[in-house]
Amino acid sequence: MSVLGLTLDYGPFGFLDRYDPDFICNGSDDSGRYDYKGQPEICRWNCEKLAEALRPLLPEARGRRAVAEVWEPEYKRTYLALFRRKLGLLPLSPLGGQRQQQQQQGAGAASPAAPAAPAEEEADDPESEADLALVSSLLAVMAESGADFTNTFRSLSRFPTPPPGSDPASPEVLFAGGVLDYLVQQAADVATLAEAAAPRIPPGNLAMLTLMETKNRDLLLQMGVTPQLLATERARQRRSEELRRLTPETKRQRDEQRWRQWLGEYGGRLQRGAAAGVGEAERVAVMKATNPRFILRNWIAQQAIEKAEQGDFSEVARVYALLRNPFSDADISDLLASSSETAATRGGAAVEAAGEASSSTAAAAVAAAAPPTGPSEAKATGGGGDGGAAAARGVACSLPMYDGQPPEWAKKLCVTCSS
Repeated sequence: MSVLGLTLDYGPFGFLDRYDPDFICNGSDDSGRYDYKGQPEICRWNCEKLAEALRPLLPEARGRRAVAEVWEPEYKRTYLALFRRKLGLLPLSPLGGQRQQQQQQGAGAASPAAPAAPAEEEADDPESEADLALVSSLLAVMAESGADFTNTFRSLSRFPTPPPGSDPASPEVLFAGGVLDYLVQQAADVATLAEAAAPRIPPGNLAMLTLMETKNRDLLLQMGVTPQLLATERARQRRSEELRRLTPETKRQRDEQRWRQWLGEYGGRLQRGAAAGVGEAERVAVMKATNPRFILRNWIAQQAIEKAEQGDFSEVARVYALLRNPFSDADISDLLASSSETAATRGGAAVEAAGEASSSTAAAAVAAAAPPTGPSEAKATGGGGDGGAAAARGVACSLPMYDGQPPEWAKKLCVTCSS
């Protein structure tokens, strides 16, 4: 780790699609040391290693004390600030409605195209602990339902602030904007969650190691297997078995109940923000500028790579065109058409990014990258083209590949070292 706070890792990396706190971005990390939920502790560990490296300049005890005193509050502050932006939880000012008046008298209302960043947490922040709890409960619901990380946060920008005096948990509020339907519809199925929750140690080996734990724990430790690891693996096994016993309808009902409860709490928080002077346009603008609509995903990249290896760069061009405008609300066909014009007039920028130099090839590739419309094409890219009930309630879908479930083969992708 450098003094700039940077770490260098040339290993493979996989993107997090469905939210899973146990997600391992590198398939060769068998122990899960670097899983998603463990990232904060690894960051702290890196800081401690940096303190050790600075021993010639700074006594190690002093360096470790600095990490202990500074890291935790700084991490908590940054974590809260980031998730507040993602959820549009702008800090409440003790001055209430004067906050909005001061903004309007200053630089004016925040522009949806370039929203002003929310202020840093004030010393007297009445909502910090409640907001942290709201974030924790959201992540728990996302993990339990198998929600897509990116699509979930983007969809919440369409959840309107409940009117003053209304019940945030009422059906009229919960179903507004079609967000509840969308969150339930895009959740992972039982089989996917059960497979993801399965222990990483094969069942037969796990049973043998569990027996060894009672007979010869010292030998187990010499093998690098800790009691904590075995306890975690047994918990994963129980979780996987519980999920396999669920029917699809039971899971759907559970998902809806969990999302209803959380959206009710979220709506109440948005109401308090509005009462304190947080404008709806400001909140939505901050959320849309923080939560991308388009991201690169492992299977999308794999699909583009395989086509490119066959000389077909249309998928590369389409993905490139969308990733150039990750936060855009524009129609996909407009984004692709705009990219096609740019490629034709600027010498094929899209395909140049993929190693090609022909502007005519770039224009043709982007033009051929129109989003799929037929049922067979929609199925091949992993979702229904119309978004189902969610779209019927007004939730606009991007591409089927972004708003729908990934194709079956994508679940088997494993990002790991090739050597």
